[in-house]
Amino acid sequence: MERHEAAALLETVAKSLRDNPQQLHFNVTVNVGSITGFTAQNSGGIGFQANNTGGVGFQSSTNIGDVQVKIAQERAKPAIDRQFGELVYQLESAASELRGATPDRGKLRSAAAWLGKEWIPGVISGVAVNALSAFL
Repeated sequence: MERHEAAALLETVAKSLRDNPQQLHFNVTVNVGSITGFTAQNSGGIGFQANNTGGVGFQSSTNIGDVQVKIAQERAKPAIDRQFGELVYQLESAASELRGATPDRGKLRSAAAWLGKEWIPGVISGVAVNALSAFL
């Protein structure tokens, strides 16, 4: 791969992320542990009935953790936004370095190391690091 091809590849990934940031999202699972206690109120009729012919006789779900999740999301959003901005910056900076007359290998190594971080999806880090590896 030539330098200009690697640069174009990195620029394309950065542009795609910038134009459609929703393609990179995080799923959060919250385990709220166990909830004890059960009350059933009714005004006539059956307050609670569970029929079981094998398997689970009663299954319930709750959204008790929604408030905590929303608070955590609000607190995490600025940090996630900064990291996302840094991802796009690293891709664009590496591309710019590759387009220069004499690319600085130290800067390219630094960009490759940053782009290889765990949280970055493998398709992005794999393509970016592979594109840079020939020039390190």
